[in-house]
Amino acid sequence: MEAEAKPDSLFEQLEPLRRWPIHQWSPAQTDDIGLYIDRSGKWYYRGSEIARRRMVKLFASLLRMEDAEYFLITPKIRYRVRVEECPFLAVDIQTEGQGDGLCIHFRTNMDDVVRVDREHPLTVELNPEAGTVLPTVLVRNGLRAKLTRAVYYSLAELASPGPGKWDDDASSFHVRSNGELFRIG
Repeated sequence: MEAEAKPDSLFEQLEPLRRWPIHQWSPAQTDDIGLYIDRSGKWYYRGSEIARRRMVKLFASLLRMEDAEYFLITPKIRYRVRVEECPFLAVDIQTEGQGDGLCIHFRTNMDDVVRVDREHPLTVELNPEAGTVLPTVLVRNGLRAKLTRAVYYSLAELASPGPGKWDDDASSFHVRSNGELFRIG
């Protein structure tokens, strides 16, 4: 008789495999089981917050975006995940170098570390009517992390005024990372 698998022992077995080959999985079946990520990065299952960080990180490692929708991918079924803004948050900023050699790195709430560069661009969506700003960085496979307010303010301290490569607005601000220029406002 086999012993029943305990969640902690299952996590210990799966943790080293955090980078699943989800790009190779193409499940035909789709199900909606009530998974939701709110704008503060909290995950919910059928209205109840998933409080176990290890479980959330496991789910996040199985997340994929397809045709502007989010799915938790398994080899046999893909589960729809409703996302209020972005699936991840950039919760910390680190820099190395200076001037034209500056590189900006963000750490997400799922402990991914992302270097801002051509493959991981920084974008800022401005909505003047609503008076909102949505700064994000591409983490992987179309999945973006929203910069928290504190991280965005730290990023703004690195900004330089001027049009840069954008001639439409002389009052714009930009940052440079890994040799690339990114408009932030």
